[in-house]
Amino acid sequence: MIPIEHVVVFAGLLFVIGAAGVIIRRNALILLMCVQLMMAASTLVLVAFARLHGEPHGQVLAVLAIVVMAAQAAIGLGVLVAFFRGRETLDVEEARELKW
Repeated sequence: MIPIEHVVVFAGLLFVIGAAGVIIRRNALILLMCVQLMMAASTLVLVAFARLHGEPHGQVLAVLAIVVMAAQAAIGLGVLVAFFRGRETLDVEEARELKW
C-alpha cells in the first residue's frame, strides 16, 4: 500500500506542473491540457483521502469530477477548433482581440 504522503506529494507536483504550464505557455491547447492536469491532480488527492478513510463518498465525487473533466475537454476542444478555423492560430494573444 502506498503511503498517503507519497500520493499527496505526487499530486502536488502534478498540480504545480499544470499551474506552471498555465502561467508560462501561450498555446490554448497546452493551456487546456494543463488545466486538465491540475484537475486530475485534485481528483487524485480526493481518491487517496477517500481510500484512507474508507468512505466511498470521495470516490463518487471523483467519478463526478472525471465526468466534468471530460465535458470540459470536449467543449474546450470544440471552441479551440472553431477558433483555429477562424484565426488559423491557437495563440492566446490572438484571442484577446475577440473581446472588442
